[in-house]
Amino acid sequence: MRRPLAAAALATLLATHAATASAHPGELPATPEIGLAAELSAGRIAEDTFGSLDLKVGAQLSVPALLCDPSLNTHDCQTLLRAALHAPLRLRVVDQPPEDASLLRRQDWDEPADALRLLRHLEYGLPGDTLRLRVGELGPLTLGHGSLVQDYFSVLTPDLPRVAAHASLDTPGWAASATVTDLTRPSFFFARAQVRPLHWLLPGSFLARLTLGASLVSDLGAPTTLAPGSAASPTSSPAVTDQAATTLLGADIEYALTGSEDLDLRLYSDLGALPGEGLNVHAGLIGSATISGALTARAQLEYAWLSGGLTPRYVGPLYEVDRFQLSGWGLGLPAPRRRVAASIDLDGVQSSRADLSLNVLPIGLLARAAYTRISQASDADSFTAALTLSPPPLPALQLAAFYHHQSFEGLDRAISWRDETLLSAEARLDLAPWLYLSGRLDRQFSLDDSGLFSPITTWSAGLGTSWTLSMP
Repeated sequence: MRRPLAAAALATLLATHAATASAHPGELPATPEIGLAAELSAGRIAEDTFGSLDLKVGAQLSVPALLCDPSLNTHDCQTLLRAALHAPLRLRVVDQPPEDASLLRRQDWDEPADALRLLRHLEYGLPGDTLRLRVGELGPLTLGHGSLVQDYFSVLTPDLPRVAAHASLDTPGWAASATVTDLTRPSFFFARAQVRPLHWLLPGSFLARLTLGASLVSDLGAPTTLAPGSAASPTSSPAVTDQAATTLLGADIEYALTGSEDLDLRLYSDLGALPGEGLNVHAGLIGSATISGALTARAQLEYAWLSGGLTPRYVGPLYEVDRFQLSGWGLGLPAPRRRVAASIDLDGVQSSRADLSLNVLPIGLLARAAYTRISQASDADSFTAALTLSPPPLPALQLAAFYHHQSFEGLDRAISWRDETLLSAEARLDLAPWLYLSGRLDRQFSLDDSGLFSPITTWSAGLGTSWTLSMP
């Protein structure tokens, strides 16, 4: 029981078979399954080299699907309950300046909150189920059409573990979702609701294809001013001297031009507001086409009119960093995102975006590229790319990567290794059903002595073993 690498997640549990069940399994397990794994690896975090032992435990079992509609569920109203735990132990092998006298990497376990890193995820439900729940690390998470929240990650640094929670309800007539990004400090959350108002009155008609939606994003402790030159612990956020409750509101309308699963065309328009700062208007087209069930191409094209200081896709992949220090937008020095919103004037500025993806099932390929262009604003473009691949000639090989670069000028600078860049890439090669090789490369973020986030590169390579046990 295998699944491709979760390219978009910054920390995936690949070695434990039970914890990495396919997102679209052909059949649910008849009995509970437990996966055990151990991985030995060597690698670097920032300037130091470590040897690591990672013990992993995963479990999955078939349980009743709550709020199930038998006519829509393909597993007789059954679904999956999955959990994954891991306990990484890193020992310092090469200690580069600044030197640390500790053999054990203390940042991993020096605070009570570090116990949260033991939980990788607890998940209930499968894609297409009415009710789905997830507790643990989240990402990438998009709200609606992405005008307010696009590809958000809850964890970007190896030293600031946080447990997030996401719940969604999805029915043919309405849907709702809610996300809390840190259960220990629930000050940043977002929610969405959508309804098809004529679904019940005119079922099956072209008018029933109309969807209305509303979104809410609230950061109750959004920083506006940081303490200058303050010393900071690597396992805490920068020192904040001033903050402001920040709420973004969204409303949208969507109409499906076609009702076919093989050809799906939808027009939409979004309104996004940061009260007191700006109002943006988005208009776009989403289209997808499936050929013989083996190839699916999807495109989202969007144009937006901006105003005030509301930047498009305000919450993005790097939000947990740029809520403290956002670069670009012609400001020169980085500043908290909320402060940037109060400092810039986007009246008369337009934004255009193309988001393209291709899924080729026979070769296990899923590729995506997205580019956002901000006119009349320097250092404000962004680019995202993602890839997963499991080639049939090498069925034991899995490759995956996620890349995001923001705050740059011009498409020719989309591929770069500068400050506002996020990368997660990994590979796995199964040598036997119980033995595998793995490698990983990440660009993450850590606090420096001044209390600001600085990018760090982490990598590891190792050998692991994993076993799956079926319980009677």
